[in-house]
Amino acid sequence: MTNMNPIDLIHVADKGAGMNDRWLFLFALIVLACVTAAVARYFVRQYERLQAEHQQVLATLMGRQEERQTELVRVVAANTEALRAVSQELRWCKERNLASGVGREAV
Repeated sequence: MTNMNPIDLIHVADKGAGMNDRWLFLFALIVLACVTAAVARYFVRQYERLQAEHQQVLATLMGRQEERQTELVRVVAANTEALRAVSQELRWCKERNLASGVGREAV
C-alpha cells in the first residue's frame, strides 16, 4: 500500500465513501494531513533557500565592509600624517615670523 497511484487512491476513497461516513471523514483527514505536510515541506524549503541566500548576502556585505574599513584606516592614517606636516609647517612659519619680528605688535 506504499506505492499507490492516483487511480488506486480514488478507488479506495470510493470504497470508503460507500461504506460509511466515518471512513470518508478519516480519508479526508488523511488527505488534509498529506496536503498540510506538503505545504509545510514547501515552506521549509523556501525558508532554507532564503536563509542560504541571506547568509551569502551577509558574507558579501561583510567582505565589502572589511574593504571599506581598510580603506578608511588608510585614509585616516594619510590625513593624520598630512595634519602633522601642516602643524609642523605652521610651527616653523610662526617661529620664522617671530624671529624676524613680523608677528610682534607695537604696544
